[in-house]
Amino acid sequence: MARGLKAYEAGTCGSIVDDVICWINEGDSGYVQTLEKYKANIAERDRQKMESIATKYARKWNVTAGSLTFVQELNAQRNIINDKLERFNNEENRAERWAAHTYYGNTHEFFNNEEYDTSKFYDILTELDLIENWLYQNCPLLMACVEEQQLVTSK
Repeated sequence: MARGLKAYEAGTCGSIVDDVICWINEGDSGYVQTLEKYKANIAERDRQKMESIATKYARKWNVTAGSLTFVQELNAQRNIINDKLERFNNEENRAERWAAHTYYGNTHEFFNNEEYDTSKFYDILTELDLIENWLYQNCPLLMACVEEQQLVTSK
């Protein structure tokens, strides 16, 4: 829009690049940052998110986040959720749910309900995976001890 305007081409800050950076920094659209700073901000946001999820589950399980009992509870909960998901997706259970939907006359909602219920299982599993990733990043010695115990008990 401003092409050809001598005032714009001259720039209020001396150059077009400086004007654009000034406009971005002072405007509502965000700010300019280096790639390293951007990656550091993303990493910090992800760390805070994972720590809040870990804290939520630590309170729920009544254990300390980042402890051996926390990791054991994490693995136990993952196994429980996988078992529930397997039972939920069992052919007999699906047939019973289909029959119930047919009986009540809302077969058109069956697949939406199935998808929604399955997504709830996967949401929990995703959170547990995020916690495990957080543990591997922030507690590598603990996770090495857990893996060593798993190797010893599997022999």
